[in-house]
Amino acid sequence: MINEKEMDFVVYCVENLANYISEDSVKVFDLLDENDLIEGYILKFYDILHTQSKEWIVEDLVEQLEKRVCDEYVSR
Repeated sequence: MINEKEMDFVVYCVENLANYISEDSVKVFDLLDENDLIEGYILKFYDILHTQSKEWIVEDLVEQLEKRVCDEYVSR
C-alpha cells in the first residue's frame, strides 16, 4: 500500500515533469502510468529518488521515458 509521503512524491514528480515538458499533468501521469514508471520506477526506487534534486529527478524520468520509446513527449 502506498503511504502519504510516497503519494506526495509521485505528485511532485508528475508536476515537475509536466512543467519541464510543457504538458498537462494529467497527461504526464497517464504517460508515466502507461509505461509503468509510477509503480515500477518512482515508487520502486522511492528511497533513492526522493533524496535527489528536482532537476536530477526530472532528467532521470525523461531518460526513463526515452528508454520506453516515448520521445515524442520528451524531445521538446
